[in-house]
Amino acid sequence: MGGELIGLVAVILGMGVPLGALYTYYRVRKLRSEERLAAIARGVDIPMEPELNQAARSRRRRNPAGQRSHRLHRYFRD
Repeated sequence: MGGELIGLVAVILGMGVPLGALYTYYRVRKLRSEERLAAIARGVDIPMEPELNQAARSRRRRNPAGQRSHRLHRYFRD
């Protein structure tokens, strides 16, 4: 019973946390859009959002830890 419960909790958390993060991201973007549209409707000047540099726009950023991990993978693969 204990092992089954741990597995169930792991699956629920493993799927629930990413879904919660996606929902939060969606909700924050929706609220920002609604806020900007309401300001435009009132005639308020809206400052432009700052431009992001290439590293911030990229979804595939490389970090030193990831590169080290990739290099170590060569030694520990089956």
